[in-house]
Amino acid sequence: MINIAALKNQLIRCQQIMSNGSCSEKNDIEWLNNFCGDFYKYAHRLHQYFASEVGANNEQNQNVDTILLCLAQVCLCTKYLEHVIREEGAAGRKMHCTRKHFIERINWCLCHLRTATHNMADCSSDSEPTIHLMIGFPFMSLYDMVMDKLHVYSSYQEDLEPNTAEDIALAHSISKEVQSMLRIMISNALALANVALIEDKTALSALCQKALRECNTFQQECAINLQHKRSNIWDRRLKAIALETALKQLQQYVGNTICRLIFVSFVDLEKFSLDKLRAKLHQYSNGDDAELDEFIADFDVNLDRLTQIGHFCVDIAANKKLKTFMRSIIASLEALDPCIIPSIKACNRDSIHAEILEQHFCEEITKLKISIYECVGFKPINSCFYELLNICVDQMEKHFNKAKLEDMVRMGEFLLQYWQYPNNKRELSKEQYGAQIERLQKFKLMLHECRAILVCANQVQHARILKRFKILRVIMRKFLDVLNKTSPEEAKQKTCKSNLSLFFGGETHTMVAKQSQCSMDTIEPSVYSVLYRNESWVYKTRRRRISESMWGNNSKYPATPLQDKEYHGKSNLAVILKTDERQQQYRLSKDRSVSSASSVRRKESLRTVMFKRQKSVEMQKACDFYMQNSASLQISEILDQLTQISTNKSDKENC
Repeated sequence: MINIAALKNQLIRCQQIMSNGSCSEKNDIEWLNNFCGDFYKYAHRLHQYFASEVGANNEQNQNVDTILLCLAQVCLCTKYLEHVIREEGAAGRKMHCTRKHFIERINWCLCHLRTATHNMADCSSDSEPTIHLMIGFPFMSLYDMVMDKLHVYSSYQEDLEPNTAEDIALAHSISKEVQSMLRIMISNALALANVALIEDKTALSALCQKALRECNTFQQECAINLQHKRSNIWDRRLKAIALETALKQLQQYVGNTICRLIFVSFVDLEKFSLDKLRAKLHQYSNGDDAELDEFIADFDVNLDRLTQIGHFCVDIAANKKLKTFMRSIIASLEALDPCIIPSIKACNRDSIHAEILEQHFCEEITKLKISIYECVGFKPINSCFYELLNICVDQMEKHFNKAKLEDMVRMGEFLLQYWQYPNNKRELSKEQYGAQIERLQKFKLMLHECRAILVCANQVQHARILKRFKILRVIMRKFLDVLNKTSPEEAKQKTCKSNLSLFFGGETHTMVAKQSQCSMDTIEPSVYSVLYRNESWVYKTRRRRISESMWGNNSKYPATPLQDKEYHGKSNLAVILKTDERQQQYRLSKDRSVSSASSVRRKESLRTVMFKRQKSVEMQKACDFYMQNSASLQISEILDQLTQISTNKSDKENC
């Protein structure tokens, strides 16, 4: 029988080995091997404890989530720490900054493991979370809870019996719980709105206000019934239905916003890449240039967007393993956020340190992209791309912009990578979708045509460029029509996993917030930490301004930076409430931050990226057609040149 004391003792031994090894001046990896051996013993005993004491019903146990996250982070940091020690041996000198970074993360996780293991023994895994612990709950989990509580009062029943005094009191109690959970949902939605695209900010804010207004109406109805000791069941049902409708609209639009951010963020990774940041740092060596500051701010905004995408994708992950995998990615990005840019600035003094952190960052971004391929459904992400393409083509007919068309090509390439993921490709091969793989090849071919014609855009009429994008839109429309074919029964089922479905309504975009503005001002955007950020001074070497993205950038609602708080083990996702001092700081900086944060995307930057293609019969026919009918455009020559360059590049990589 494994007890908590044995687990704690094993963790203490691991901490002692890590402490002794970090102080050693020798380039010896033996101490790290000893740490791995003892940590393996701890993990083995923890597994036995899970099997005997915790059981299988631990899906809502946040302590279990924390333990799994810390285990993943310790394994990851140990791998990089081994790499650091080997690099030290090759370089013949100590890499103190790099070693310190990973050792502090390991020690931080070991402390969290001790606290979470202790709390796990005191908490029942099947107990319902309290409102305090729900602060760290993701948006969709709270949405499911609220809808379950409202279902009793919104569902139709033919034979209604008068409510008793106990039923009326219970309804009033549930209405207060619904309001508390809804405020946390709105807090999560506002955090997303702070980093969302400009056109989504107003819609998200208005939908949050509408949901809160309907919730207040439902609670007031329940309070009046409790006061008069009677219940108007039909009025209460109408108000519950109105609240459900508002929540569904908010949930659907949140999913739509996430889809758009996925495309935009991964396109912006090329615009604000670490390589371009390094080039600008070399260009402006003094570090005081305004353009450099804007570039770093844009990099921060995009990193915050990726973090928000990760938070919402964790909620729709299919299993505990994938959830832990994504939480580990977000935690790594949190740890790298304050030190990745300073390491690049100081790369002249310690280039190996910057290379290791940059390698770590790139690997986490790659893993995040793969996780998104796994989590996001193929119907919503294809529908989102079609809508983005449709809007872009309509805008280009009014005002041509080559940079935006290049962005659409990058988004199309991201969609192709999505379909090349094995699970998604296997899903597309099912019988119900027919010959969609062939249609996807046509989409790929036309996407390459759009890329090729943009290379010589200065020599081509804009109408001829747009014609190819319109053909791409037609192909995408046909592809999407087949994907969206469902049976009538399936179309009626709206499950919680449909949170990434599209929602386009006229009322959503034109709603004006009036009545619930006062109550919205008391809700802070939920900027909580998965593991590292805002919990220790160790990871705050590069502080951000209050006007930046996750702390209220482009939001008309106040956003308060989180304060330092010692971890007490109740919830590693807890959000610290605001204080009067922070509120005054926000009021003083509000006017200044609004003017400096008028746009998340400060400028549009051009970039050139080579693409690869496979030779096919369709491509050869297209090239022959252009050589015969559009020789002046020289598109086929451009395609051949790009293909030749891509082939040579592949040959060099293989060599």
